[in-house]
Amino acid sequence: MLATTSRFAIAAAIFYFAYQLAQINSNAPTISESVDQISRHIEPTLAEAKNIRAEIAEVRKLVPGILTEVVEVRKQIPLVVAEIENVRAQIPPMLTQVDTISRQIGPILQPIDNTITVVYDTREQIPQILDSTDKAVVALNQTREQITPLVSQTLEQVKLTHEDKAEKCALGCIFNDF
Repeated sequence: MLATTSRFAIAAAIFYFAYQLAQINSNAPTISESVDQISRHIEPTLAEAKNIRAEIAEVRKLVPGILTEVVEVRKQIPLVVAEIENVRAQIPPMLTQVDTISRQIGPILQPIDNTITVVYDTREQIPQILDSTDKAVVALNQTREQITPLVSQTLEQVKLTHEDKAEKCALGCIFNDF
């Protein structure tokens, strides 16, 4: 009976193996198509991987220089931090000075504003001043025209008076000598 059971188990195993082989065989076209699709992507993927490896190799060549530069930058950090602290220390006195100057600007600007107001007022008066000056020039010209003829008459009168006085003095001086 053991032989029969063994034969039956072998037969069942062969049947199961055949069934599984049939399943594999029925899926073979799908698997083959999937393998073909995967095969089409393998070559470009390998080429891209080769390019990536070449780029990585180039980047690796740059890494020592970059690391050296980073070391140099790190050396500068304490100096930069010290400079920042120096600037920070100068900010409060600067703010105080700006505040002081800010408080002084108002009193300085007030006289300037007043001066600007006076300048604007004066500028508005300029037409009146020019008109008054023009009138004064006209009046002076009229007065000059009136005085000019009198000047020559006055000079003539002064000349006559001077001559008359000179004659009288000459006569008087002659008689005084005796």
